[in-house]
Amino acid sequence: AVKSILKEVGRSENEIISADKLVALWTTKGGEATRIVEVLDQFRHAQDGELRFQEFVECLSTKGSKLDDFPSVMDLNQNADACSPAPVALTAVFFSGESVEANLADVKSIADVRRAVAGKLRVAPSRVKLIHGEMQLNDKQDLACLWPDGTICVAVLPQSVRVMCRVRPFVQRELVLKDVQATRAIDSRRVELDIDENTKTFEFSTVFQSGSQEDIFHFCKEAASAALAGLDSCVLAYGQTGAGKTYTMYGPGEASLYGIVPRFAQELFTFDSVTRVGISMIDIQRSERLVDLLREGPPVEVKVRYNKGGSINIENATEVPCSNSDELINCITKSLHRRLVATTMMSESSSRSHLLAIFTVESSNVTTGELLRGRVVMVDLAGSEWPLKTTGDTLRESKSILSTLRSLTAVLDAYTKGAKFVPYRDSKLTTILKDCLPRTFLIIACSPAACNADETMHSLRLGQRVQT
Repeated sequence: AVKSILKEVGRSENEIISADKLVALWTTKGGEATRIVEVLDQFRHAQDGELRFQEFVECLSTKGSKLDDFPSVMDLNQNADACSPAPVALTAVFFSGESVEANLADVKSIADVRRAVAGKLRVAPSRVKLIHGEMQLNDKQDLACLWPDGTICVAVLPQSVRVMCRVRPFVQRELVLKDVQATRAIDSRRVELDIDENTKTFEFSTVFQSGSQEDIFHFCKEAASAALAGLDSCVLAYGQTGAGKTYTMYGPGEASLYGIVPRFAQELFTFDSVTRVGISMIDIQRSERLVDLLREGPPVEVKVRYNKGGSINIENATEVPCSNSDELINCITKSLHRRLVATTMMSESSSRSHLLAIFTVESSNVTTGELLRGRVVMVDLAGSEWPLKTTGDTLRESKSILSTLRSLTAVLDAYTKGAKFVPYRDSKLTTILKDCLPRTFLIIACSPAACNADETMHSLRLGQRVQT
C-alpha cells in the first residue's frame, strides 16, 4: 500500500524531503497541524532536517489517516516544493510580551516579516531580530519553519551608529548680517532645512534646538557603561566650522557648561567598579601627523600600528593615569591650550585638526571579579568647510582635513551597510576607530543660518545615511 501511494504521488521510497516543507504542504492541503506534529515526533532527528517519504507515509498510517485519502490531502507533485504558506495565526511579540501590531497577513517570507515589524517600530530591518522557540530566524528560511504555532519573538538590537543633531543658536556675526533661519528642529526626532526654495526633513535618534549641555551628554552617556563592560566605543562631533562641535564636546571653562568630554570624565568616577582610568590626548594635524598633547619634553613621533591579534596600538602616545575627575579635566584643559587653531572666513578660532580624547577604563566585575578593560575615543573633528572659504596654509590644511573626513565617511558608509570590505586603513583616524565603530555616537552640529545651508545639507545627509 505504501509503495502504491508513493508511486501515485510520483515519489520514490528513499526520496528525501525537508521536514519544514512537509509541514507546510500538509497544513496547506487541509491536514490538521496536531496530526503532522505527532507524526514528526516519531522522527525527532528529522524536525530540524530531513526524512524519507516511506518513513513518513508508514508513520502517518499508524496515526489513523487513511492511505487512500493521502494523495488528496497532500498533493505531493513536483510543483509542491514551491509552496511556503504562512501559518494561519502569525503574530509578533516583544520578549516583554507586548504585541507588535504589524500587518502580517500577506507575508510570504521571513524577510517580509522583518520588514513589516521594522516598519511598525520605525527602525532599520537590520536591527530586528526574530526568534521562534529557541531558533533565531534568518531571511533565507521558509515560513514553514514556524510550525506548529506562528508566534515570533522580536528583539530590537541596539544601534551600532546612533545619530544626534544639534542646531545651535544664531551667533553675533549672523545677527549683524541679519541672516534668516534655514535650519530648525521640528520635534525631538526631526529637523527641517530650507534650501533652494524647498524644505527637506531629516530624522535622527535625537534632535535638539540648542539644548543644554547636560541633555547633550545624556545622549552618549551609555559609552561609560560600555567601557565598564570592557567594550570600546566612540563619540564623534561632525559639522562645518563654527557649527558648535567644540562647544558641544568641551564647552567653555565653567563647570556648569562643561561639554561631553569633561562630563564623561566626571561620570567615570561615580562607579565603584572602576579600578583605573587613563587618558591620552592626540591631535591629528596636516598630512595626518599625530601630535601627543600630553607629552612633556622633546616631541616623539606617534605611530598607529596593528598588534598581532589585530587590535590597534598608538605607539609612543602618553597615557596619564588619573585617580579622580579633577586630574582628568586638568589633562583635558592642558591639551586644549596646545591644540592647533587658525582663523578662517567661518570662525576666528577654527580647529585645524582632529582632537582625540582617548579614555582607557579598567574595572572589575562585582559578581565574578573578572578584570575588564574598555576604551572610549571622543573625537572633535576639524571643520568641514569647503576649501573656497579658506586661503593660504589654511587652504592646504583644509584639503588634508577633507581627505580624512572623506575616509571617515567611506568607513561609516561601508560599515553600516554591512560591506565585506571596510577601508579602515585609508586614514590614521579610521584605523584608530576600527574597534570602536560597533558603538558609535555621532553628533551632527548645525548652523541655523541660511548662508550655511549648503554645508548643513551635507552634514545632515551624512548623518541620515550612516545611522542604523
